[in-house]
Amino acid sequence: MLFRWRNDPDTRENSFQTQPIPYGEHVAWIGKTLRDSAQEIYILCEGDTPIGQVRLAMEADIATVSYSIDVAYRAQGYGKAILQLAENLCVERGKPCVLRGYVKKKNVASQMIFEALGYTCETSLEQDCLLYVKPKLQRSLVERDKSTGGGHSS
Repeated sequence: MLFRWRNDPDTRENSFQTQPIPYGEHVAWIGKTLRDSAQEIYILCEGDTPIGQVRLAMEADIATVSYSIDVAYRAQGYGKAILQLAENLCVERGKPCVLRGYVKKKNVASQMIFEALGYTCETSLEQDCLLYVKPKLQRSLVERDKSTGGGHSS
């Protein structure tokens, strides 16, 4: 499933490495990622159905977030939901309180998701990409979101 999501044509187009990833390379990458205590990967499910994945790569007090949604569930609010859940998880588990995400300039859908969740767009060293940053997540933000039913609902 992760291999299929990772090689989806739209996912590849919006990734920094645009070429399809060979299965052996993916297996090595996922093994390394799962063994790396500075990285966490989560699967978003609707009931028993996997919808997408989000990965957090931690460095000191900063977590770089990346996510993808299964092609059958795009444009239904799951991108925003999975990013909000990653934020909530960071706060609840005491993870780094600054989140950042790198988004290609042509990936307008992801730009809109980061902006809708209050990330600021900063200059990136990469020519083809934007850097979105959300500083100092607060527990009160998470509690407010839970009480108002924030996140994806279906």
